Amino acid sequence: MFPGTASKFKAGELPFTPTRSQRLLLAGLVDTHLRVGRLDELTALHDGVWAGDLAIDFHSRAEARFQDVFLAHHSDIVPALRDAMTNTGGGYETVCEIGCGSGLLLQHLSRELSDPDRFIGLDSRGRQVDINRARFRDSRLAFETGEGMTWMLRNGRRGSVFYTYGGVLQYFPQRRLQALLSWMVGALPPVLLGIVEPLADGHDVDGDAHSLPYGAENTFSHPYPLLITQAGLRILWRRECRVGAQRRLMLVAHAPGRDWVNTSN
Repeated sequence: MFPGTASKFKAGELPFTPTRSQRLLLAGLVDTHLRVGRLDELTALHDGVWAGDLAIDFHSRAEARFQDVFLAHHSDIVPALRDAMTNTGGGYETVCEIGCGSGLLLQHLSRELSDPDRFIGLDSRGRQVDINRARFRDSRLAFETGEGMTWMLRNGRRGSVFYTYGGVLQYFPQRRLQALLSWMVGALPPVLLGIVEPLADGHDVDGDAHSLPYGAENTFSHPYPLLITQAGLRILWRRECRVGAQRRLMLVAHAPGRDWVNTSN
């Protein structure tokens, strides 16, 4: 009935305060694509939401999660990253957090990981980046605007550590995630990848090669261990953690570089 509006929504052009009819249209789009297994065609919907002011409000209200959730339940991944950096030869100069939000976790990483010279927080919202730049004055911290895969294709460096927390890669369709991992291994080794990402209950991430629709936002629960090893990374550390109803996978993986020179020696 409203093909023009539907096309705009699918392209990520969303109203800040949708009307009832617009909300019904959004629900219909999601339901239709979910039933036919084409949820990946709605990726721009998520991009549109997380690039808007709603995301700014979310991060301003959700900073308590850093203390109550990350430090309390997921902080073990930081020493795992530190050990991986040492055990794979060192020399990592850059840490990049894809989807840095409020910047608190990136600041924490900069305090716990002493070797890298640069800590880059990447976020799709220019306004959030401006807020972070005004808040954090540490010269090792930098905040940039950009979509994760596009930014990495243009700015990725060898000897980097890439990190996501709390649900970033869940917004990537499986093919897009596979392309990102394959490019990372082919173009940027040596590279370390650290993730804390949600999983759907009952998803066998070691045996099921397919991503599943996940959660109220209809994102994706990916078989990360399978996809990561298929791309050519080796898993160095892995753990699952449940906080309330949320199942999370914590993982650190490495892809070596054949001609890598350890600059830390």
